[in-house]
Amino acid sequence: MSIEHSSNTNWLINQDSEKNQLPSYPNKLYIGIDFGTSTTVVSQIVIADNSVEKVKTLTLNQPDEYGAIIRHHLINTVLAWRNKTLIWGQDAYRLKSLLTESRNVFSSFKMRLGLAIGPTYPLTVLSESKAQLYVIETAEDATQVFFSKLLESIKNETGNSNLENYKFAFSVPASFEANQRRSLFNSLEECGIDESQCCLIDEPNAAFLSFVYDCTRNNTTHPFLEKLKSRPTNILVYDFGAGTCDVTVLQVDAFNNKFSSKNLAISKFTALGGDDIDRAIAKNILLPQLLKENTHFQPDSRDISEIVIPVLQATAEQLKIAVCKWLDQKNINQFRSLDQYSSEIFTLHSLEGIKVRDCRLNLTKPSLCLGEFKIIMDDFVGMYDGIHTPMHLASPIEDALSKANIEREDIDGVLFIGGSCLNPLVQSCVMNYMNEFSNEVEPILPKDVRAHVSLGAAIHSFSYHGLGIDFIKPIVSEAIYIITSDEHLETIIPASTEVPTPQPFHTQLIVTRDDQNIIDLPICVGSKSKLLGILTVDIEEDYFKLGAIVDVYANINHEKLLNVEAVIDGIKVNTSILNPLANNTLTKVEEHMLRAKQKFNQALLDYNGRPPVDIAIEYASACSEAGAYELAADLYIAIERLDRNANHATNICYNYARAGKSQKSNDWAKIAYKRSPNAVNAFNIACKSCGEKEELYLRKALEHDPNYTAALLSLGKILQLRGDIEGSLLLEKSLILLQDELYNNDVTIRNCDDLIEVCEILDGYEQLKFTATDMKKRIIHENKELYSSENLVSSLKPNLGVKEG
Repeated sequence: MSIEHSSNTNWLINQDSEKNQLPSYPNKLYIGIDFGTSTTVVSQIVIADNSVEKVKTLTLNQPDEYGAIIRHHLINTVLAWRNKTLIWGQDAYRLKSLLTESRNVFSSFKMRLGLAIGPTYPLTVLSESKAQLYVIETAEDATQVFFSKLLESIKNETGNSNLENYKFAFSVPASFEANQRRSLFNSLEECGIDESQCCLIDEPNAAFLSFVYDCTRNNTTHPFLEKLKSRPTNILVYDFGAGTCDVTVLQVDAFNNKFSSKNLAISKFTALGGDDIDRAIAKNILLPQLLKENTHFQPDSRDISEIVIPVLQATAEQLKIAVCKWLDQKNINQFRSLDQYSSEIFTLHSLEGIKVRDCRLNLTKPSLCLGEFKIIMDDFVGMYDGIHTPMHLASPIEDALSKANIEREDIDGVLFIGGSCLNPLVQSCVMNYMNEFSNEVEPILPKDVRAHVSLGAAIHSFSYHGLGIDFIKPIVSEAIYIITSDEHLETIIPASTEVPTPQPFHTQLIVTRDDQNIIDLPICVGSKSKLLGILTVDIEEDYFKLGAIVDVYANINHEKLLNVEAVIDGIKVNTSILNPLANNTLTKVEEHMLRAKQKFNQALLDYNGRPPVDIAIEYASACSEAGAYELAADLYIAIERLDRNANHATNICYNYARAGKSQKSNDWAKIAYKRSPNAVNAFNIACKSCGEKEELYLRKALEHDPNYTAALLSLGKILQLRGDIEGSLLLEKSLILLQDELYNNDVTIRNCDDLIEVCEILDGYEQLKFTATDMKKRIIHENKELYSSENLVSSLKPNLGVKEG
């Protein structure tokens, strides 16, 4: 249905029904859903006599564990499986501390959408092979099951069971990337919601629509609204939820009741939310309490990260809420004021029967004192230097204002949304930063920060589907690039571009090699290390012509889904679904580790928790290369349990040492040498020893292998300090061996470090030291690359491109 809507754009701020008769509209139910990381809220537009009567949140039925019904407008975004029954919403949240995350309870799955890491839940009890009523193996599965249950409850509440009669708007973080949005649509389509009957709206935009509507509907006199009606104003929407922190800068105007708005900037995607505070409390406060009370429990890193911390996180959140309520009651909102109350203690009921493998654990008095809470909050709301505090709540503000090219003083108001904004320290931190040089920026706090966004989403559903109006055009949060040769980033879609793009952006690149039969077009967002995907063009049994032009066409639709097409020599390739391994930046070794994890997770699922040994070894090795040393050591131990004939003691010793677990490393060094007395294992014992024992095992290492350079270097340093001429001879021998490895290109970073050290000890080797240092830099650089530089093409105007250091 085509609707002439030019006269209807003012209904949002003009509630005079005589002047605001809306045109005929299809008989639809207009629903807004705020799909939150921790809480979901549903709202509906109610229309009577051809005008909007009200916007209301829906109180929905949610099941409890015993078959009764809970009715509330707040629905916890949690699924639980207990006694062969699926529970969702508030009672599923209650069960979080009694069940095992990612096995029979699933939460925060919104933040895992769009990631190509294989099964998100490899140990799930709801795998396809177990023939249960539901399948939850991935974040998309969990999202689909959650929405299928939510839709049943919505139909029951509205009394309309025909899904075709509904039009939906789903709110998402403004900085949600294309892969995350596509993944959400996939889940909705599985629920029977066609893409034509649903749209997305950025959460900050929805919140602002709700604020304006609420003020005008209730004839509320608000200082910011008065500014809005007299001149163009800038508002910063600060959305701090459980999983993300989004900042949007809007320019709005309502002069003469004519509403207009423009999106100026969106902060980059930041996986920063209340969950991070909860995890910090769980890890740094509650975990030590648990270990102290259960001295028999010796967990490995996977036990802690995948089972213990998720179980403790629910208790951590409850403690955080208790502290925040106390601070609010005492009217304490400044971070520095907490020092006066540092001994104040908050305690919850005991946690009993926490199951980790074969252990049953209890935490009798989970507690948090205000002094500990201050330490936890320091990273988030303490002193901000803009460089070393990436988790600070001011960081996304700085990013958004920089993109909008405006100063803090140019902002008229800050609209707070998201449940985590109920923390008084959050509000004061943001306002102290905004008003550092003035007191002109006004804080705006809605009555219900958790329901506010869904009301705006319902307004958007009606405006977009019913009237064909998009009040606030969404924009791209960060520039999207193709990485070309010589480290240049060629912009294919600029930052802050309004979407949908009316025409594809056209970019031309050029082939500058005459022997190239594969072209890689790495597509990244924000920086080269945040790769969305690689578009590859290859030609069989031939080469691309030197000087051939590569035409790239890129566009984004209304839901910010990216489509890229490349054409060269008549060959056309395109991609529209970009699923990176992570929604943050990755090095090459980290990417390799996540691909190995993808394979490992799939094997865990396929083989009922006992993956093939070769796949487990591949994952352990990749973790070690990526610097996840403790996880690597724990995986090698698990591999020895899988294969009783395996011997990975040396790897376990090494990785525990790199992880800083000295005692565990010492124990495994002894086990390794007892199992296999060789140069490496003797050297590892020497590293854990001192005095005569250290020298003894260094000599044993050299007995096993006279050319073992690490032992030559260590023993040489000891003897040289003693004035023994043998020391210089050993050092010179290690230098010759390391030099040979360097020139044979058979060298590691550790070899380079050893060679640099021996060059510093011995005189006259400055040039060799320089060569070793240069080689080390090259190895590090190569490990960061996620694609072959040989397959890249060049920019036609490299001087205009972005160059990264």
